[in-house]
Amino acid sequence: MANTHIMASDALNLEELSSLLGQAGITASITDIFSLKGGANNRVYRVDLSQAPSLVIKSYFQHPQDLRPRLKAEFEFLTHAWNCGIRSIPQPIYQHIPRNVAIYSYLEGEPATGQHAHGSFVQSAADFLRDLNLNKQAACHVLPASDACLKLEHYIQIVDKRIALLLQAPQITEEEQKLHLFLQEQLLPYWQALKYRPYCSSLEPSEYILTPSDFGLHNVLIDLEGQPYFIDFEYAGWDDPAKTICDFFLQPKIPISFEFFSLFLDFTANLCQDPRIVKDRVHYVFPLCALKWCCIILNVFHPTSHARRLFATGQNSNLFQQQLLLAKSMLTKAISLSHS
Repeated sequence: MANTHIMASDALNLEELSSLLGQAGITASITDIFSLKGGANNRVYRVDLSQAPSLVIKSYFQHPQDLRPRLKAEFEFLTHAWNCGIRSIPQPIYQHIPRNVAIYSYLEGEPATGQHAHGSFVQSAADFLRDLNLNKQAACHVLPASDACLKLEHYIQIVDKRIALLLQAPQITEEEQKLHLFLQEQLLPYWQALKYRPYCSSLEPSEYILTPSDFGLHNVLIDLEGQPYFIDFEYAGWDDPAKTICDFFLQPKIPISFEFFSLFLDFTANLCQDPRIVKDRVHYVFPLCALKWCCIILNVFHPTSHARRLFATGQNSNLFQQQLLLAKSMLTKAISLSHS
């Protein structure tokens, strides 16, 4: 993973860091600290130790308007996964909730790229979901996934909420004015037509599955042997399997080809007692999920998301035009899906 050498005083208080390691029962002395690149929401560091494996220290961003406990969600999900015998993840070692910091094992690997978007990865992802859900009864403490859709009306509510937030975006710059023109002339008319069409019935709680939620190659490291490690579980938890299937193919960062859709659909639907119900739901909710992703892509226009990225990267990159073009492409996909 790409990293940058830092002095502890630049971002971390060395004394506090040593104290944190001590509370976790780690007595080895710190030899070096690196800032790991790639996280959009948090600050992540590799800590090298004398005569002990390297660790990851993750400092979680928590905006006052963002009520999801990101640290709790990720740590509890990883704890369940680790207890299930899954080792293609970082080991959760220690969490300090008052400081909003957690310690994990360090995984040696490089971020996945589009060249890894092949059938063997899709099978690895499906196997990961299967192993997560072998002992669901032991995961009653795990939170619902971020934007979980445990009832069909939740899909409608989530898109309504995301559109409402986008409508609150400023209209000062040229890019912001283009955003509002896109919302009024394209996105909103399509949404009004889509949201009132009939939908299928809701799932029983026994059919919910544990899912990483933000699931895809953008949250994967590849080791020297080409094996994937799954990372970043702040959004993970209980959710509708149909939503997991849709999101896996709709997330835009490193797209997965739809040639693998049937494989992943069959495998994930079979995690439930009646796979036919899950497949039915996928047909109904796919356009809704596509529209949700359209809104997520436009998050950069919302002050909360913008502040979170500034916290993580320290940079104020102008992504507005790029994200608006990507959102328009996703809306086109949503429209085509609703007509299929």
